[in-house]
Amino acid sequence: MSLVELLNVLDSAYARESEGLCRLEGFFDPATGREVADAIGDTLAVFVVREVNDLCDTDGVDAEGVQQALFRAAEDLYAMARAAGDHIR
Repeated sequence: MSLVELLNVLDSAYARESEGLCRLEGFFDPATGREVADAIGDTLAVFVVREVNDLCDTDGVDAEGVQQALFRAAEDLYAMARAAGDHIR
């Protein structure tokens, strides 16, 4: 799987889960998969594109490594959300 193919898979999942409100499209170059430097707005999309690019090199895409990194990030975000909720009460 290429970097662009992986980002397109992630884009489809993000769009589906957000009911079409959010996309990675526009945050990466559709020809190379590299981050669009001046993309602003959806900081989660920026994070995902950067993280995937950081984990993938010229030798190829480590889809399993990307999956593990995204799961770790989700767990970290969940922990922060719980902590924020604990301080609201």
